[in-house]
Parts: sequence; C-alpha cells; structure tokens
Amino acid sequence: MDSVYSIQVTTPNTHLSGYNYYVDTLSGIYLGRSSHNSQMVIYPNPNNGHFILEANKNDEELEISSIEIWGIRGRLIRKIETYYRGYNYSEVIDLTELQPAVYILKLKNNNDIMPIKFVIQK
Repeated sequence: MDSVYSIQVTTPNTHLSGYNYYVDTLSGIYLGRSSHNSQMVIYPNPNNGHFILEANKNDEELEISSIEIWGIRGRLIRKIETYYRGYNYSEVIDLTELQPAVYILKLKNNNDIMPIKFVIQK
C-alpha cells in the first residue's frame, strides 16, 4: 500500500491537542501541527518531474524553510533549502532526473509538515 493517512488526535488540556499524525504505510509515522486551513497543490499531477507547487494557509503567514522529496519506501531523495515568508507560496520544481514512481513532498512551514503525494510518469 502506498498511501499517507492523516489522523488527528485531540486531547483537550494536553500537549497533544491540535496535532496531526501522518501514517505512511512504508516510511512510518511523523507528526505535524494541525493544518485545517492549509492548502497545498502540485500540478500537473501526475507529471514528468517538472511541476508547480503552491501552498497557502488562508489568512496565516507561511514561513517555509525546506522542501523534502521522499521515496515511497521512506528514503530521502532530495532536500531543497529555501526561505519564504508570505501568504501565497508558488515554486516551479524540476525533478526530471528522477525515475517514474510515487513520491512524497514534505513542505516544512514553521513547526508544521505539509505532505502531498505526487507521481512522476515518463
């Protein structure tokens, strides 16, 4: 199975409130702040390795520090260090050297990890 599932655990009056647990059936579990007002899109998806990544948090400011590309089996393929502070993030990503497969892109925004699955087809 190659899916990423998001499970929100809300336990009032504890440090667990407002976190999402992302369960990737191949690479494990990771934790991120709740992102109900987050929007992230990759287009086109599927693609040939060349695509546009867009993200926003509606009325909240983004503070993006990195973009990570993970293989579906949990191997870090590439880490792109970047810095963006603003409301609407848009970036052209070129991964045309990668083989056709399913990948996970993880956008690091402050203490939040925003994951999205994408497919490279050639």
